[in-house]
This record gives sequence, C-alpha cells and structure tokens, in this order.
Amino acid sequence: RENTAGGAHRLTFVNVLCEDGADNMLCDALADCAPMPATDADACVGVDELYECLADACTDYGTPVPVAAALRAEAAQQQQRRAAHLAARQAADADVFINEVHYDNEGSDVNQGAEVAVRVGTAASAYKLHAFDGKRERFYEEHQLPDTAVVDTTGTGWGFVWVPFDGLQNGGSDGDGLVLTRAGAVVQFLTYETTSGAFEIDGVSSSDVGVKENSGTATDESMQLQGVGEAFADFTMVNDLTNTRGALNAPGQTLTGGGGGGGGG
Repeated sequence: RENTAGGAHRLTFVNVLCEDGADNMLCDALADCAPMPATDADACVGVDELYECLADACTDYGTPVPVAAALRAEAAQQQQRRAAHLAARQAADADVFINEVHYDNEGSDVNQGAEVAVRVGTAASAYKLHAFDGKRERFYEEHQLPDTAVVDTTGTGWGFVWVPFDGLQNGGSDGDGLVLTRAGAVVQFLTYETTSGAFEIDGVSSSDVGVKENSGTATDESMQLQGVGEAFADFTMVNDLTNTRGALNAPGQTLTGGGGGGGGG
C-alpha cells in the first residue's frame, strides 16, 4: 500500500473478497464509507493491509467502520485460508520439480532449456513450464510437458523431462527465471541472478537458485541439483556441471522416495 498526497487508498482488494458470499461483512463495512475519488491510484494489495486500508479510507472519506474488530478477524481468517490452500497445493505437487537449467554460455547461446524431475506415475502433461521476465514481470515463453508416460530409467522411481526453450533471458539483475504451473496454479517459482522473495505470483514467492551462468559457461554445461532427497528443497543447485539433460544429475544426485533403489552417488 502507498499513500497519495491526500493519504487516500484504493480498495481494489476488497472487490476480490466481496466475491465470496461468506465475506459480506467486508462488503457491508465498505458500504459505510463514502465513495472515494476516481483519481485515487493507490491500492490495498494484500490481506494483511486490508483492515488498515479500509479504516484509513473511511477516516478520509466517510464515517468510521462500525465493525472494526470483526473486520480485522475476517481479514485474518482470509489470510489463514489462503495459506492453508497454498500449503495443500504445494504438497500435492511435490512429485514434480525443476532439476536442471541452462540459459547462458560462451559465444551464441545454445541448448537452452530446463529439466523437470517427475515421480513415476505422475501425469507430466498436467504441468507447464514458463519463462519469466523479471524486468517486465511477465511470461514470455511457455511449454506444456509431453503427454507421454515418464519412464524410470535409473531405478529411482523418478523420470526426467528436458524442456527446450527458444531463448532464455540472461538475467542480469532483473531476476529472470522459470515458473512451473499446474492447471494455471503456480507450483514452483525459480529465479537466477537476483534474491529470493523478489517476486510473487499466485501467493508463491520466488526462490533464487543461488548460482548463475555467464559468458564463461561452456555450451555443454548447466546448473543442476546435487545432493540426496526427494524434493527440490533437499538439494543444492550447482553450476558449471556437464549437462545431464533428460537424466539423473549423476554422479552428484541421489533421488529417493520413488520406490526405486536410488541413483548417483
């Protein structure tokens, strides 16, 4: 939320909450305020700021909100419901994660793309991988994972899908990255050459990989997850490794929990 010179705030987020019949109390409270100027360009952009924004607006343009305590409680409940929904969604999608990335190298960039690790039995085609432009905060290229069964070629219970891109941006300090989605909902949001939490989409904050590629990266190298585990958070991204497109990041990666015998080592 930002203040204008007159201290006004636009209540755009309230419109979203009022779409839910259970949130009529918020709509009723908003009705107690006189209409705000159409020229007010600021916005309440999150549940955390809803009560404060609404109270400020009523102070500036109308009578105080008569249900302040109830309004604050309702806003807190909204935040809890969103957090629970996000946690449940991410848990359901733990079987798919970005495992390898290549976006920059010496000379003309070649072989750009990303690998997705998929637990065998998961419908890979339900997922899409999007290239994210941090400067403009938009997607600029996307690919649906193929509609073919993921094959366990390593005995780990996991398969690997390499997704080629026409051209991945080189990052700089803009925070470019990759976003994995299912049915339009964000599953994973990775960036490179920036800091974690620099961006947020659909309630999911960006996570920077912590390493990068540049003009000194060889054309056959990539950034890969290394370590032991069965989820993205179990591993560490390492750069300048010989690419393993469409395969386990051996010898430095061991995937577990897939019903197989593990790999790498």
